Amino acid sequence: MLKYLLTTDEGEQVVVNSTQAGELIQTPSGRTVEVPPLRELRSLPLYEADSRSRPLAGAGEWNRAAGLLFAVGFVVMLLGFGMGGYIMMRLPEAAIVEPFPEEQVASEFQKLPAEQLVQMWGEFSEQGYLEKIRDFRTRNEVINLIRSNRINFALACFGVGLVGMAIVAGAAVLGGKRKRG
Repeated sequence: MLKYLLTTDEGEQVVVNSTQAGELIQTPSGRTVEVPPLRELRSLPLYEADSRSRPLAGAGEWNRAAGLLFAVGFVVMLLGFGMGGYIMMRLPEAAIVEPFPEEQVASEFQKLPAEQLVQMWGEFSEQGYLEKIRDFRTRNEVINLIRSNRINFALACFGVGLVGMAIVAGAAVLGGKRKRG
């Protein structure tokens, strides 16, 4: 790609290329200069490598806000994917939940006399054991419940990672845009 030597009103020389035609650029001294259109740009002297002027960064130059947005998005992406991966690696094995032996329990209760069953029912209801029995879970059921909660949390972490990736992509798009004159 051809590079041209643009001389500003202050006498400063800046290296530009044809993709910057018609754009506003900043010189190394910090001044904003408009690059002439492509027709006028071709009439400028060509840049030679041994010239004393400093080349200006091309279209890939990012502003500070886009760079900060990229960094924040990258950190969020790393944290989200890292936490999600860590949680998925440390998941407990899925436990086999054996069905409750209803027939065996029913046969044990059928062996008891009616007075003893009524007495047990009264004690259980007075002490609040009936509510506790309804919420009772076996060890394997608790393991599977913890496993499903961790999977949900890992998926949420992966979602945060995807948000970070979207922020990084947005910063890349915003960082690559140049001001038009």
